[in-house]
This record gives sequence, C-alpha cells and structure tokens, in this order.
Amino acid sequence: MTNPNEDSAGVLTWDPQAGVYFKPALKTAQGFSGVIGAFQDLAVSAGREPKDYPYSFAGIISAIQDLTITANAGPGADIGPQPIQTRDGELWFDTRQGRLFVADAGEWYQTNGADGVPIVTASNATPPSVTNLILGQLWWVADEDNLYIFDGQYELPDGTITTDPSLGGTPLWVLMVDSAGFIQNTATLPLATQPGGDTYSFDSYNGNIAPVYDPDTIVYQKDANEYFVEAIEALDAEAVLQQIYIGELPPNNPTEGKLWFDTGDIEMSIWYVEAGDDVTEGQWVPISASYAFNQSIAALETAFTLEKSTRSAKHTALTAIVDLLRYTTVPLTEQRITDAETKITALENADAIDLSSYASVANMHTLTNNLQTQINTITASEASEDNATSDELALAIAELTTLITARALKSEVTEVQALIPSITDLASTTYVDGKFNSVNSCLPLTGGTVTGAIKLANNNVGSIALDFTTNIADGRKALALKTPQGSTATFGNTSSYHEYAWESTGLKDDFCWIQASTKVASISGSGVASTNFTIGDFLPNDSTGRRLTNTIDVKAKLTSYQTAFEAMRQAVANSTDFATLKTGLTSALTNV
Repeated sequence: MTNPNEDSAGVLTWDPQAGVYFKPALKTAQGFSGVIGAFQDLAVSAGREPKDYPYSFAGIISAIQDLTITANAGPGADIGPQPIQTRDGELWFDTRQGRLFVADAGEWYQTNGADGVPIVTASNATPPSVTNLILGQLWWVADEDNLYIFDGQYELPDGTITTDPSLGGTPLWVLMVDSAGFIQNTATLPLATQPGGDTYSFDSYNGNIAPVYDPDTIVYQKDANEYFVEAIEALDAEAVLQQIYIGELPPNNPTEGKLWFDTGDIEMSIWYVEAGDDVTEGQWVPISASYAFNQSIAALETAFTLEKSTRSAKHTALTAIVDLLRYTTVPLTEQRITDAETKITALENADAIDLSSYASVANMHTLTNNLQTQINTITASEASEDNATSDELALAIAELTTLITARALKSEVTEVQALIPSITDLASTTYVDGKFNSVNSCLPLTGGTVTGAIKLANNNVGSIALDFTTNIADGRKALALKTPQGSTATFGNTSSYHEYAWESTGLKDDFCWIQASTKVASISGSGVASTNFTIGDFLPNDSTGRRLTNTIDVKAKLTSYQTAFEAMRQAVANSTDFATLKTGLTSALTNV
C-alpha cells in the first residue's frame, strides 16, 4: 500500500496495491481483479502456489474457500501478564484489568483509550487483588470515603520495597493527601491564579449575562467551580433566549434584542425597544439598512422575470394562432373576397342591354296623356259648331291607331324585364366593406390572444396537425406551460446540434410521469429519479402494453448487492477464525 494522500477535503486516503507479492495482479488492481490479487498475495506470502480465479463473485468465493494461513504468518495475541518482547502491531489482552493493548515502537498502548476506572470496595479489609493491579490504578474505600492510588511498589515480607510483582510482595496503596496528611478536596484546594489569569481580566465585567465576578469571594476551586456553573447556566439561558427565529411571520411576544430571520424577504431584524417604552411597544428593525436596496432589486428582477415569462407565453400562443389563421381562416376569407371581386368585375365588363326600342313607364304615361288630350279635343270638336267631317275623324283615328300600334305591349315589356339578369346574389360594396371589417376584428397576422379552447381535427394521418418546421425559429420555444407557483417551462429545439429540450425557469420544477395517480418517474434540477429502473430489449407492444426481454431489474440487483455486502461485513465482524470467516463470506455471496 502506498503512503496516504490528502483529498480536497483534507482527508487521508490510501491507494491499495494488490500484487505486492503476486506481481501479475499489480496490473489488474481495479474491481474484482484487485480482490483476487489480494488473495493471491496472501497465498504467496504463506509460501503456497497461487491459483488463477475468474474476476467475479464466483472467483472471490473460490479464493476465500482456498484461503489458509499459518500460525506464524503475522503478529499474534497474548493473554495474561504483559509480554516481555513485543512486535509492532502485536496485541495483548491484559486479564488483570480486561483491556486490550497494541504494541508500537516497543511500548504498549491501550486500544480503547485510558478509561481510568477505579476499583471500589466496601472497606479496606478487602484490598484489590495483586493480579488486577496496574501502575496508576485507583482504589476507592466506600466506608472511609478515601481514594488510594497504586504507584507500582510492593512490600516484601522482610520490609524491602520493590517494583517487581513476581517477587510476591504486597501492593502499597498511597492515600491521596497533601504533604501534611490532610485530605484535599475542591473546598480546600486554593486557586493558583484567579479565573482569567494573565490573559483575561474580569475587573470591568458588568454582569449583564453571567453572574457578577467578585475576586474576593472566589478563592478556592469550589468557589470557581460554582461560579463557572452559574455562568454556564446563565449563558445557556441567554443562548435559548437569543436563538434566531426563522419564518415568514415574526415570533409572538418577542423580548428586547430578539432576532428574526424573515424567510419571505430574506432579511434579518431585531426587536428594538426605545428607552422608557414597554417591551410590547418595540418594533422590528432590519439589522442591515442596505438590504432594502437589494430587496428592491430582487423585486424588480422577479417582476422582470415574470413579465418576460408572460410575454414569452403570449408570443408563443400568438404564433400558434397566426399559423392557424395563416393556413385555415385567412385563406378561406381571401378566397371568398377574390370570388366576389371576380363577379363584380364581370358585371362591370358585361355588354350594356339596348332598351331604346322598348317603352319606358314615363313614355307610356306621356303617350296616354297625349291620347287623352286628343280624345278630349275630338270630343270637344264634335260638340262645337265647327264639327269635323267624318273624313277628318277617320283620319285622326287612323293616325292614333298607328301610334298605338308602334308602341310595345305590356306583355312585351314583361318579357324584356324577365331577360334582365338578377343581382340579388351579387356582393354589393356595402357587403364587401362589412366583410373586410369583420376580418380585421379577428386575429391579425401580427398575432393576438384567442379566448377559449382550440381543437384540431385532422383526419389525414399522413398530415401534420401542428407544424413548426417552416423555419428553425418556429420550433425554438414551440410550447410553454406555467405552474401554479409562477415558474414556466418551454419545449422546443435549441442552438445545440440535434437537440430538443424542456427548459425551466423554476429551481424546483419537476417533470414527471404519473401513472394512475402514482408518480413513477421524475426529472428535476437535482437529476433523474424513478421508483424502479429496468434495462432490457424492447419487443413490439401488445394488448398488455410494453414488452421487454433480456431484462435487468437494477433496483433489485443493487438491493441484493447491498444485502450481500452487509452480510459480508457482519461475517467479518462475527468471525472467530478463518473457517467461520470463509463460511460467512461464502454464505453472503451465494445469492448474488
């Protein structure tokens, strides 16, 4: 194994090297091959010929089953008195005190730290056994309230003092007292220096939070301990009082100096009470005056983003409607107008009908009046003395008959009227102007808003119902949606090669697939998530829906791997020898 290195967080890391002894494994030290190489290293270090194993769980199982180790293959463990000779890494379990030690550089170090647990007896009539003693062992005698310490010395029967326990001497216990034989405790232990020493001075402390410090009353350790406890209690109470309240609404019944972080405005405020006012008359004052300006900028940015999103959505909807009108309503209207203009032109260019040979209504009235005048004249002439002769009368009647015969009959006039074409179905100028005005009131070519639903009916499966392929820009943001929280998402092509994308403005937006009211897959800013993930080859769908073959249930596989690794870890922790270790590891990997 190489020397450790520091990663970006300053943590020591190692680079294991499988193949230290079995050199070919050094070239394949990653994955399963590295594990197989480690077992081959053990075989070489134990003097055995290494075997070849497949780089898989089956190969690891075979290597574990073939694993053996000699009794002298590495540092062992001794149980009992302290071993005389030590090797680095050797373990020693001291039965006298029930502790485990490890050897390093010729010294023994307790593996779980120095706990310093004293031995307690009811009286000094039953001192601790000599086999349970270590240097510095404490002994508490309950009926005396005395504490003793073993300094490593023994008294032999002849009165000689020794430090060799093998000579069979009696341990010497030293009562923890001062030089005068007085039992010391915190009530009588004087302070070497007063709290603060040369670094801190309490002379100017006014006692707003911690108790007021009086150097004349803090003389012994007991005094200092009590003062420190009171100070800690006061600081703890103040810490609870000064906890920053976090929320959109301020806390109830605030005390002077209370801090509140407004999660809505992202602002820190303090409850300020003017001198002479009651605490309930205070007010929340922002601790940073410049933040209001930042808040205004944030509000403007939010408003700008919302306006940009709204306009973008309206522009997208308008573009869709313009395209709809461009290919449906507008072409139909233009065709009708063109037909009307064609008919009007045909009427204007038609040959005029010559009605000069026909009698008009006015001419008929004139002729009738003239005839009546002549009749009246003739009647008057007959009554007068100068009556006309019969020849004159006959001549007048003949002239009148000729005039009447030369005029058109009523039936002939009716026949001519029937020949005049009808203009009932033709568009008048007023009609055409009205149609133009109605078209202008609809969605113009420059865009607009349609209120209500739009339903596309396209019975031709070979035709595209909604087409954005005329220009590349037509599909840049082809579809836009908005969440109830105000964030928007658009779908369309991008400036990247061969790319279509959903683009979202909200950090929390979630694009998901919901099947029967249950979310089964999701894509958000933090990545892709699903209740399950299957890898396989697709088959054509049938009446049951999607069909797959050669499937791999990733979730089930990872779960089985995790279960196997946990079982391996448990097997390592519970194994007492190599036989049980191999059995445990083999059992853990059986179902993988």
